[in-house]
Amino acid sequence: MVRNGARLCTSVGRGKQQDDQLKVFRDNASKWWSGKEFSILREMNQIRVPFIVEGSSKPMSERKILDVGCGGGILSEPLARLGASVLGIDPVFESINQAQIHSQTDESLRDRLRYRNCNIEDISSLPDHVEAFDSVVASEVLEHIQDVEGFLVHCNKVIKPNGNLFITTINQTPLSWLGVIFFGEYVLQQLPRGTHSYDMFVNVKGLRVMLERLGYHIRSINGFMYEPIGGKFYWTPTTLTHYALHAVKTLPKPQGTNYEQRRYMAKGKKLTRPKVTLHMDELMTVIPYDYYTERAENISTDFRERLEKSLTIRATTSAIETLKIPLEGLNEPLELRDIAQVSMKGHNLIVINLSSMPEALKATKSALIEQGNFNPQVEVNTIYLPVPRVTREHREKLVLVARQAATSAKDQLRQLYSEFASKAKRPRSGISSDLIHNTVEHLYHDLQARLLKIDELLRIKTDQLLNQKN
Repeated sequence: MVRNGARLCTSVGRGKQQDDQLKVFRDNASKWWSGKEFSILREMNQIRVPFIVEGSSKPMSERKILDVGCGGGILSEPLARLGASVLGIDPVFESINQAQIHSQTDESLRDRLRYRNCNIEDISSLPDHVEAFDSVVASEVLEHIQDVEGFLVHCNKVIKPNGNLFITTINQTPLSWLGVIFFGEYVLQQLPRGTHSYDMFVNVKGLRVMLERLGYHIRSINGFMYEPIGGKFYWTPTTLTHYALHAVKTLPKPQGTNYEQRRYMAKGKKLTRPKVTLHMDELMTVIPYDYYTERAENISTDFRERLEKSLTIRATTSAIETLKIPLEGLNEPLELRDIAQVSMKGHNLIVINLSSMPEALKATKSALIEQGNFNPQVEVNTIYLPVPRVTREHREKLVLVARQAATSAKDQLRQLYSEFASKAKRPRSGISSDLIHNTVEHLYHDLQARLLKIDELLRIKTDQLLNQKN
């Protein structure tokens, strides 16, 4: 698997690097609970246990968790002690043996913690385990897997609908090689030598792509780092070394759109307030309102960014770099800078080099044409963009594209409203009809506010494009 950037290509089966790393774990299996070889993983529980516990509203006593690649059980045990029912699996027999021996020292774990010497493929093939777990944990595992996408497919099979996937792993950056391999394995010797291979580290954008292809909603991605002097892990705003990802296996989206409702809403221009003000906890009782607002904000933000960065009189590389490129199989588009090198040649030509991801060439060209600002020319894996002259005709063309972008954003918001209004109206026990009615009214008010905001932004941009001086 190539983990650099977002380019994905899986290799079937287990490779030599993966076998070599499994041998490292076999040779050091007796050191899971003592000694410095795995001390850094034991210290990681400072942040990964709270990350898993706080990632779901379900009480720990009601959670059924699968810990994939559990090793000696250093994460499985703390989760079981908090009340969860935990199954830990690992392909290394020696590690599972150590995990079982250690768990026997605590009688309270007898009914809550089990171990099996197997792979995720073995578990996902059993009918009793299909969609059986509230959460699957893969902590410090992906960097030892040759076929990451195949691994995630098998994890997906055993997670319940709306269940959680918790991952901690290592980003593929020079800093992670320096910190994890050079210092961690060779200088500080806090991990056995040969535990990691840089080309098996998993790029954060690539992982996000894989999960979205499987239909996951990414709830959070948080960076964290290890401070060797104090022996502590702490959260960071950057994912340059380690990162923790929480994804939710989403239910299939409702089919169809209420077009009659959309047509009715399109007529309204006056914003009226809902008769009843609802609090967040009331809205969350009926629909996942946080997920609705996240998606609505993304639509509005994408529209604003297009007006501010792409639809300008003078094209710049910075505006092109943030252009969203929709690729087949992805839920969300990638920015051009993630898949290509963008540079300026002279004052009148922008060069986009897609040699690292030539399969994105067609989609990139189409996205540039849709901007209404360029006439892209393709040669092999490179796109050349002549910077257009500033004329009245050019300005009017940009206004037309801005209007088309506004129409598209408004249609997306209306479809989003229809989707969540339909969810709210589904009959369920324990929820009053008044609360459902008020929730739909709240959604409608939010939609109208966002539509009016788009109209206002379009008016300002139109005036700017037509009246701006060169």
